[in-house]
Amino acid sequence: MHIGTGIISLLFPILLAIHWSVLLLCGLFAVILVLSLKFNLLQSIHAIDRKSAGSLAYPAAVYLCFVTQAYLDDRYIFYYLPLATLAICDPMAALSGKNGPYGLI
Repeated sequence: MHIGTGIISLLFPILLAIHWSVLLLCGLFAVILVLSLKFNLLQSIHAIDRKSAGSLAYPAAVYLCFVTQAYLDDRYIFYYLPLATLAICDPMAALSGKNGPYGLI
């Protein structure tokens, strides 16, 4: 899910010009995540052994990065670098932490 939503989010500066549309998409995704927590859905996102608000912080980070790059005259590095890190490096770190020599397994 991290990688899939990250790739979609990386397309936002190309496809969406107004921050309101990004706010709407991120807000709707946040509502879906809150409802999925309440009704115990989307276990692939929420099935971790510890308490975490990372899934809810993800849409907020996407929007904040989008607004930052738009405010800084479309310097896309301020959008793509943090989101690429979230989309690719975060899941890889989680996988290596679980499967590595000092991981949980």
